[in-house]
Amino acid sequence: MIGIIKGHVSYIRPLAPPRVNKFINQKGVQMNREPLLLIACLVLTSWAKAGLGNSWNPWVIDGVAIFCFVSILVKYPSERALLFRNLIPVFFVAVYISISFLNPTYKTLSREEWYELNVDHTFSMEKNIEKTNSLRNGFRNIISIQEKDPGLAIALFYDLKNRYNDRFGLTPSPCTDLLILYEKKIKLKKYLFLPSCPISSKAYLFSCIHFILLIMFGIIMYSALRSRREIRLCVYIVSINAGLLALAGIIQKINYVPGENLKEIFGIWDTPEPRYFYSSFTYKNHWSCFALISLFLMVSLLHHQIKTSMLKLIHDKKIFFISMLILFTIISIPHSGSRSGFLILLLGVVVVATKIFFRFKHSRSNFRFIHFVPILALVASTFSFPFLLSRETTKEMKANTLAQIKALSSDSPPLRVLLWKDLLDQIESSTAWGYGFDSYRVVNPIFQSTKVRNMRSYGLEFAHQKYTPLVGHGHNDFLEYVSEFGVLVFSILFLYPLLGISKVMRNPSAFPKIGLLGCIAFLCFSFVDFPSRTPACLLLFCTALAICCKYSHLSTPEHSVKN
Repeated sequence: MIGIIKGHVSYIRPLAPPRVNKFINQKGVQMNREPLLLIACLVLTSWAKAGLGNSWNPWVIDGVAIFCFVSILVKYPSERALLFRNLIPVFFVAVYISISFLNPTYKTLSREEWYELNVDHTFSMEKNIEKTNSLRNGFRNIISIQEKDPGLAIALFYDLKNRYNDRFGLTPSPCTDLLILYEKKIKLKKYLFLPSCPISSKAYLFSCIHFILLIMFGIIMYSALRSRREIRLCVYIVSINAGLLALAGIIQKINYVPGENLKEIFGIWDTPEPRYFYSSFTYKNHWSCFALISLFLMVSLLHHQIKTSMLKLIHDKKIFFISMLILFTIISIPHSGSRSGFLILLLGVVVVATKIFFRFKHSRSNFRFIHFVPILALVASTFSFPFLLSRETTKEMKANTLAQIKALSSDSPPLRVLLWKDLLDQIESSTAWGYGFDSYRVVNPIFQSTKVRNMRSYGLEFAHQKYTPLVGHGHNDFLEYVSEFGVLVFSILFLYPLLGISKVMRNPSAFPKIGLLGCIAFLCFSFVDFPSRTPACLLLFCTALAICCKYSHLSTPEHSVKN
């Protein structure tokens, strides 16, 4: 059925049940095809191991984003100029990636080049058997992985070189000469004044395409949304999805029993580290980041519903429903064991509570602090409940915190700080252009300190796969992106969310400002972790920022007068 609402066309499935149609058509609002597809894509990605579960998931995101992009260009020709203008930062990133793809730093060896190395002859010349065994096992791993993942093969070599140097040093010997010769063979002559990438491969090209379309997702969503009611409906869907994921995570963790052949996530997917998964996410911190963005969108929706209900608060079922979703989401954050998420949640609660406190104080002459005591008691009990649900998680969080405090007092910095030091060395060696997108795990072993290797070895003793002291990410998205893109391209890329945040902050409407707190929470997380590397988190951040910016735009007086 096609309905014309306020001058634009909207699409509703004809076979939807009456109650669904009633919900969708509340107060005459209908969902356009484009935002509905984008939100559905976000929901699907969040349940599919947060976008990391299947090889088809990135292509689904790409397909939906491209389809909606073309559809918007066709349906709204008057907004083409605005859409392309918003895509300027993405255009610069695409140009950078295209140039860097043609200027690789490394390559893998062909069979003929392996034959020329004459590895067996070198090993026969080496008198130290330990050196021989070390390199033989290391090169065996490199050969087995280089076709499937060339970047990992390069990382394994530099890790092998580091561990060899730690044990034996790089004193002249047949094995040492073999390492030096291999490094010369895999290094390519590149143009130093142009952007480069670690290695040109089909997999690398696909990962670049996926990243570009991921950051385009929010811009497309911004152009697709047509009204504030449509935006609120999108927030409803996001809220319900996050609440169900939170409930699934709570039930999952309560009933979890470790097992060797157990697939932790819904019995479908296993996790790299069984202790750290939650709900559909392999990493508890990234679940907390996803939950925080969703939580502030829920609070903005609750605020709007309370504002519109006026005297019907007690009888409003939507308020109760949204409150339950908020409760599940709040419980899930400390229940997951994420200390970073819990601290950011506390900070957000303090900010919101302070705002409410001073507003009530100035608006009511008979205001007393005791009026807030029941609310504070409710908040305290809500925060205490997750720790009672999982005492093991509570003990682990407490033990890890105390261990870090003890380490800091003994001048022994935590792993994250050591990773950041390595990252700064990496940035210093290539400040202008970086090492190319997704280069961190390939290049990091060159700069990785011995302390990091030792700490990683201890920290992953419970992991499923055979341990290699490689670091996938630097636990600081900002520094990692600078190391990959360089200062200039990173500044252009980061300008996009900063402009969006400043636009929302200038708007008087409370709905987008509350939702924006979720985006700020994401950026806070990015200082100590890597949430943007999980597709579900990056998609939700882009969607939330688009929702807040578009709601602010539609709330401006000039736009209201125009309509």
